[in-house]
Amino acid sequence: MLSIRVQAYTGDRLLCGSADMFPLIEAAERRGLPLLSGVDVYDDTTFNQKQSVQLQRELDELAGQSEGLDLLITSVRQALAIVDASPHIYLIFDGD
Repeated sequence: MLSIRVQAYTGDRLLCGSADMFPLIEAAERRGLPLLSGVDVYDDTTFNQKQSVQLQRELDELAGQSEGLDLLITSVRQALAIVDASPHIYLIFDGD
């Protein structure tokens, strides 16, 4: 399973998501979106505040394709809102 979490540089977890993000990454790969398609589904992939703008653009490109995908997009957007609120907070796609 591929989930997301938001984590501070101190290691404190600010958000832990339980939804499987694999369908989102598959859709990003089909569209050739560089950041999301670069997520390693078998390991952790970390994004910082500077990358958030591009991630939002990629989510915009994927929005509206299906209800299930839109729910995943909403989850990632909620996580990015936390990342954008303060420096040194990261969005991590947690692969297994």
